[in-house]
Amino acid sequence: EGARNIDPASESLVSPCDGAFGESGLVRDGQAFQLKGRPYGLRELLGSADDAAAFEGGAYATFYLSPRDYHRFHTPCAVQVERASYLPGTLWPVNRIGLEGVDALFAQNERICAFMRASPGDALLCLVAVGATMVGKVRLGFDSLETNRPGAREERRSYPGGIPLAKGAEWGRFEFGSTIVLLAPPGAVELEARAPGTPVRLGERIGRLVLA
Repeated sequence: EGARNIDPASESLVSPCDGAFGESGLVRDGQAFQLKGRPYGLRELLGSADDAAAFEGGAYATFYLSPRDYHRFHTPCAVQVERASYLPGTLWPVNRIGLEGVDALFAQNERICAFMRASPGDALLCLVAVGATMVGKVRLGFDSLETNRPGAREERRSYPGGIPLAKGAEWGRFEFGSTIVLLAPPGAVELEARAPGTPVRLGERIGRLVLA
């Protein structure tokens, strides 16, 4: 508590974790990039064509947590968590070797997708916690849903009325370093993107919510 300063501006979007910026940009033709020239499909990442369509033309940003980084992840703004999906899969490493060598890695690895209604602005954001080699579990702070379970099947949960979380509140953790992907619908956010590999700290401003 208090170890990181959370940017206080109500419209600011903040980094959800300590780590390094990965690829960022706009979703085009249902695709984002894990590295330059290495795309993956949002339909596969989210396990839903309808969910993928909601982010077409919107912004995405990727954050890599190395083994030495703080392993908990937090909200980028004040939110109401509406639903979450667990998608079983592989556990490829998410370091540069894995990103360069495994096609659509983020859409293959185990992951939890959390859909959150942003405040202010009411945009539906999605944060995807991607599992990796050596990740014992990805765990949520607001639900018992977790990854890396023998014989696990896809699960989808909804939270009627939403689960309110303040900006910078913890919503989950890796039990080893991995990756967070942030998705926003068209026109909802303006990202202040950085070059891949640029260090970033939890609570640091990375953009702003676009208010109508």
